[in-house]
Amino acid sequence: MKKSLKSNAVSAQSDLGGGAHDHLGLVLDDETYHVATGEHYLAPNHPGALVIPAGTALHEAVRLSEEHAEHISVFRESIDVKTALMKQITSTIDNDYLKELRDEVTNTITISSPDILAFLSRRYGKVDSNKVSTEETKVIEFSWNIVDPPVCIFNLIEDLRSVPNAAGVPKTEAQLINYGLDIVRSTGEFENGLIAWEALEPADKTWSTFKNHFTDAHTALIKVRSNSMRGSSFHQANATIEALSTDDDCEVQLTKMKLTAYKNKKKSS
Repeated sequence: MKKSLKSNAVSAQSDLGGGAHDHLGLVLDDETYHVATGEHYLAPNHPGALVIPAGTALHEAVRLSEEHAEHISVFRESIDVKTALMKQITSTIDNDYLKELRDEVTNTITISSPDILAFLSRRYGKVDSNKVSTEETKVIEFSWNIVDPPVCIFNLIEDLRSVPNAAGVPKTEAQLINYGLDIVRSTGEFENGLIAWEALEPADKTWSTFKNHFTDAHTALIKVRSNSMRGSSFHQANATIEALSTDDDCEVQLTKMKLTAYKNKKKSS
């Protein structure tokens, strides 16, 4: 929900907060916003009634009037975005979890979106170690079919990052990269890319660099293999079946059948 709120906040253009992040400051608290943007987002206040002192020259009166109208427009735009974000929160979260935030007289929530998110996270966002282990296992056991773009790896690992963060045991960037490297190595397809990665200076081995590096490696592999790219999935299926060939467990046999069906379906297509 927070990701969706941020996307919606930046969909309405604004010059506030430096002008480069639109209304993102309505979702992030000021400290987080400042760290991310280097700016402070100050939500506009209503300028009050237009006052033009007696004896003001015509051109100055016009300027004051236009300036006042602009302030009103920016204020109303901010209010409209706030209202839209609040509607999204209240339509997403069951009222039982928001009830104590509502004013008893007006039945409205008057605190800001960042404060609501902080309250929900503090009260209901606790994540235990079992959840972290479950999400980590999903990443460790993930098998990448190289027909798919590497972004599926990136998304999986970045989703994992949010869970330990919520549990108060955040993963380091190096740990995220190691998850990704293990997934790439398990394909047996990116030897050159892995060698080039190991040749990088330690300071250059960032998560952002990892994503760019293996996206480029995957693109190069597609260009080299062209139509034979799909054959890689058959090789992976064959390798898995061969590895299981000595095991007679019923569940393993079922896995063999599924892999064989997958191969036949791909060949027929």
